[in-house]
Amino acid sequence: MARRWQLGAFGFATAAALFLLLGPAVRSSTGTASSPGSAPAEFTEETLSLLQSEGPSVLPVLAVPVLLTLAPLLLAKSYARAASLVCTGLLMVGVVLTGFTIGLLFVPALIAAIVACAMYLDSPRSPGRRPAARVVETRQSE
Repeated sequence: MARRWQLGAFGFATAAALFLLLGPAVRSSTGTASSPGSAPAEFTEETLSLLQSEGPSVLPVLAVPVLLTLAPLLLAKSYARAASLVCTGLLMVGVVLTGFTIGLLFVPALIAAIVACAMYLDSPRSPGRRPAARVVETRQSE
């Protein structure tokens, strides 16, 4: 069940990155005045995607949250718990640091990753092993 939540976090992160990459992100307005101090004679407004306005330099920045949610899915189940905790912590730092710019779009991925961490912590340590039996001492009456 934890891997499903981790997969959901990957889906949310991928959707947010694609929206930021290809969706309308920058609005550009230009105008030319016919004479100084007068209203613009010609006015144009266009909406650009982040890829169009900033170029391919945004790809590594947008790939980081996607890779942080993908890493626990690619590792073996025995390492998935630790990877999920580390990657979710790093994703949380990234969302807080980018705050009101692109960070808000990655909040659903962060929430799903936190739920996955909670599920990993609630599950047994190794899927195939049973927890060690407890030794209970009983007193014999003499």
